[in-house]
Amino acid sequence: MNAEERKQLVRQLIEEAITSGHLEPLQAHPGLHEIIPTLQRVLPTLSNRSVSFPLQFTEGEWVATRTIHSGVHTETGARIEYEVLMLNRVVDGVIIQQHSVADLMQILRAMGVQMPDLPG
Repeated sequence: MNAEERKQLVRQLIEEAITSGHLEPLQAHPGLHEIIPTLQRVLPTLSNRSVSFPLQFTEGEWVATRTIHSGVHTETGARIEYEVLMLNRVVDGVIIQQHSVADLMQILRAMGVQMPDLPG
């Protein structure tokens, strides 16, 4: 699998999961197992979901991806946009490892969760 195919694999899996809510294809990738419970909680709270991929590059087996997710919070009607940064290790067409960081503060704010002021 070449670099472009590794990037395409990550894009296809994430886009399908986010837009359709079908998480079953993620099960075939052990590196994605830990994000499935989070997606199961977050996705039902959003309608009109979309995802864009403004930055993606590879280094060896690793694919680095910046995604921008958006949707409408179903309870409040608030439009939400948040960023997710992912590092995926792809070996023989399978994502075997992932590290990711999501800006979930945007989701919490849209849900009306009051965030305490942090010092400094």
